[in-house]
Amino acid sequence: MQELKLCPFCGSEQIDNDVAVQYDESGLSVVRYFYSCVCGACGCRTTLFNQKQNAVDAWNRRTAHG
Repeated sequence: MQELKLCPFCGSEQIDNDVAVQYDESGLSVVRYFYSCVCGACGCRTTLFNQKQNAVDAWNRRTAHG
């Protein structure tokens, strides 16, 4: 897994992978997971992706801070 680059908006190193979960109609079974990267300092985030690596790739493609 690639290292996440600094936030392109605020330059923070506080970047995490975030997971959203979609449940079935009963609310008991997981249907699928969605992944994004989010800055813990300013709240900037990628869109949701079906694979974690796609979220990391999208984050790292952004223009560097500064």
